[in-house]
Amino acid sequence: VIAVPRNVAPQVFNMTAQPVVAFDDLGGSPPFGATSVARVGDFLWLGKDFTVHWSAFNNSADWTPDPGTQAGNQELDQERGEIMSIIGLDYAAIFQERGIRRAIYVGPPVIWDFGQDYVEKARGCIARNAAVAFGRMIFYAADDGFYVFDGQASTPIGYGKVDNYFTRNLNYAYRHKISCGIDWQRKLVVWAFPTAGSQMPNELLIYSVQDGRWTHD
Repeated sequence: VIAVPRNVAPQVFNMTAQPVVAFDDLGGSPPFGATSVARVGDFLWLGKDFTVHWSAFNNSADWTPDPGTQAGNQELDQERGEIMSIIGLDYAAIFQERGIRRAIYVGPPVIWDFGQDYVEKARGCIARNAAVAFGRMIFYAADDGFYVFDGQASTPIGYGKVDNYFTRNLNYAYRHKISCGIDWQRKLVVWAFPTAGSQMPNELLIYSVQDGRWTHD
């Protein structure tokens, strides 16, 4: 298990170690204070500020850029804002505040192809934990509502349903508290968010993937 607590080194916990030990610093000098983490194929990815970093091939404890090990990094367009989230499928979906970029593995010497431009320029992810993958679809909350990203484009799922309710009631100053998850058994995507007057999530918006309907709690 690899975690990225703010303002500390990335942490690692070995679930099979005997005796069980606590989280410890991830080896190989990964970027200190990374705010996003994902497994993408045989690589570990970390995001910090405007830069994505990926480990050596099949080695999450080697972060020195080297075409031989395939470790490296890429600075993204700062105009699109900080990196909010990285979702790993058979490609890397990189959500910034105002854009989504896609990186595809091509091998040495390039390693990852980031394409010529952003896949999505109109919007990005509103918070670091506001995007989640369900199969090959990525559901996320943006400043103006809810969307699903299929690797090529974003499709609105909350327009005319819950978007106005969400933007009207969200305590925007604490939008970084938004988080989401999947109820796999019921095929639901659930977002928790703080409403006006609350600093912690106190309301849920729940989307049914099967029938495209919403409810709240």
